[in-house]
Amino acid sequence: MAALKHRLLGGVALLTLFETSGALAASPTPTWTGFYVGAHAGYGWGSVDGDTTRTVVIPPPSAPNFWVNTPNPIPFVFARDINPNGGLGGFQAGYNFQADRAVYGIETDFTWTGQSDSIVLSGDTRPRNFNTEDFSYNETTSARLKYMGTVRGRLGYAVGQFLPYVTGGLAWGRISMDTNWLLHQFNQVTNLPFSGSESHTHIGWTLGAGFEYAFAERWSAKAEYLYVDLGKETYFAGIQGGGSFGMQDHIVRIGINFRP
Repeated sequence: MAALKHRLLGGVALLTLFETSGALAASPTPTWTGFYVGAHAGYGWGSVDGDTTRTVVIPPPSAPNFWVNTPNPIPFVFARDINPNGGLGGFQAGYNFQADRAVYGIETDFTWTGQSDSIVLSGDTRPRNFNTEDFSYNETTSARLKYMGTVRGRLGYAVGQFLPYVTGGLAWGRISMDTNWLLHQFNQVTNLPFSGSESHTHIGWTLGAGFEYAFAERWSAKAEYLYVDLGKETYFAGIQGGGSFGMQDHIVRIGINFRP
């Protein structure tokens, strides 16, 4: 009887050990419902679009003489290929609702960026037979995405601790542009300079996808891609080289969220 009793106690102890080990090894299925806050960091690369072709038109002399024949206007075209890129970081907050495996909600974020780029253009004509309005032209133009934000809907499908999702909504950003140019007309010994700086807030849209992983009861990590289209605004109105400019941007970022 004593031996049987010891065997029974040993079996119960062993079964208890196995059950405890299984409980410790099993990861609880997270509940995504609720409010969350977090931070993110990443990289962005984009391109400025709109009036990115600079056409310099040289008019005929105002008072032709025997040295200078009256020519037709001469256009010179320069392509301004501006591609702001750089690191970024910021904060986000949102709220999720969960129905079975479907998870849906809304998220807003604010991001500071170091995305910038500048270009240098130059060109000239050399005096030939004094029958053209010979000139030299030099320009430096830069663009910077200073900060941006989004307000997006999110729709995901919970798979254990993973939450893949798609997202899209409103985007806005603050863009700063600087330009300096000098047009020198040889035949008239004329310099036409301009220097200016402007900043505007652009409104647009964004669309993307990502996934989130719940690595603890209240904590999750995420990776995300966003395509952002910031609508056009007018820079340097009424000035040669001014016009309507916008920006398309690609953003890849990682982040962490906390659910209080």
